[in-house]
Amino acid sequence: MYTLIKDQKYNEVINILNNELQFQPRNRAALSLLGYCYFQVQDYGNAADMYDQLTKFFPDVDSYKLYHAQALFKAAFYDDAKKVV
Repeated sequence: MYTLIKDQKYNEVINILNNELQFQPRNRAALSLLGYCYFQVQDYGNAADMYDQLTKFFPDVDSYKLYHAQALFKAAFYDDAKKVV
C-alpha cells in the first residue's frame, strides 16, 4: 500500500481502501490514508468526508481537525475556481 502511495498511484489506493472500509468502516488507518489520497488527487470533498469521520471517531486527535478544515477550505475554493473557468 505504501509503495503505491510512494509511486503516486493514489487512485489504486483509493479503490483498495474503499473496499477495506466496506468490511471495517471505522478502520483508522484506512480512513486516514483515504483522506490523504483523496486530497492528493484534488477530490477535496471526499477528503473532507474522510477527515470528518476521523474527527468523530477519534475526537482527541487534533491533526484530523486541521486536515478536515484544510480539505473543506480547498473544496470550497476549488469549486469556486471551477465556476470561473
